[in-house]
Amino acid sequence: MSVSWFGGEPLLAYHKIIEILDFIHENVIQNGRPNFVSEMTTNGYLLTIERFKTLVERGVKFYQITFDGDEDKHDKLRIKSDGTPTFSRIFQNIINAHNTDLEFEIMIRIHVNAENASSIQSLLIKLSKFLASDKRFRIFLRPLSRLGGKNDDILPILSDERIIQKLNNVAKNLGLYIAEKQNTWNEV
Repeated sequence: MSVSWFGGEPLLAYHKIIEILDFIHENVIQNGRPNFVSEMTTNGYLLTIERFKTLVERGVKFYQITFDGDEDKHDKLRIKSDGTPTFSRIFQNIINAHNTDLEFEIMIRIHVNAENASSIQSLLIKLSKFLASDKRFRIFLRPLSRLGGKNDDILPILSDERIIQKLNNVAKNLGLYIAEKQNTWNEV
């Protein structure tokens, strides 16, 4: 059985997620269907170490956490409704997960576009200071794309795919692991 948590921000419903995971454990896993895997796509802001440990204990072992560039670029695009920046807290939540001995995998998906591409290297350097050689973490560089929305015409699309390859090489040289495709997990 596989359960994926995504859409909006799933951790806004953290207590409901725990309730559902407990139900699955009590009614499915304990009744002879032990193969359970769960993943979550989150902005990472609400993924405190306490919540992270609780989720991992309940089988949510695969995470996708997104950044929209280095701190300066990210905090221009991804702020809370009250204007509070989000980068530092998300980054610290990732470091807190790194500092555990839990079994999990986190894919850090970095959205790359024409306006933030030049700043991605500094984000990779910052990530590598903590995550280099930790196989539980993978970097996925995702070029911004047009998906048919009303703002497609104004998106700063990255026109040179070689930039992604160059940034992947930078990440590898820094000791970071690369996810070649989105949603490709190792067995943990």
